Amino acid sequence: VLANQVKYVTGESEKMKNELAIVTSPVHRQIILNGLPLAPSAKAVIYWNNETGQTYINSAALPQVASNEQFQLWAIVDGKPVDLGVVSKDTSFSIMKDVKNAQAFAITLEPLGGKPTPTLEKMYVVGNV
Repeated sequence: VLANQVKYVTGESEKMKNELAIVTSPVHRQIILNGLPLAPSAKAVIYWNNETGQTYINSAALPQVASNEQFQLWAIVDGKPVDLGVVSKDTSFSIMKDVKNAQAFAITLEPLGGKPTPTLEKMYVVGNV
């Protein structure tokens, strides 16, 4: 039992080190996504490298959703939404799909598994680059 606990704690420690390296890296720009009228207290943070396209999300300040719904991250590129994937319900810090030249990021609430186009009436947070 103790060996399993040590293994778990070691894994969590490595995960936190990796997350800290991303959030403190000078190559990752931090973009705050603020709540919209649908959820004014909601927030999310994007860590994004425009040169490589790497995109990470901290979704810890998003509200809980029903089991048949899931948040989905979008980048706005040339005025059009680009799907960056669904936000994990199991962890608050996730790597998302890569994107370059984004002007903004937004999160919508979609059916479980996401959709190819955003449901704009269910946009929870948005942030400009």
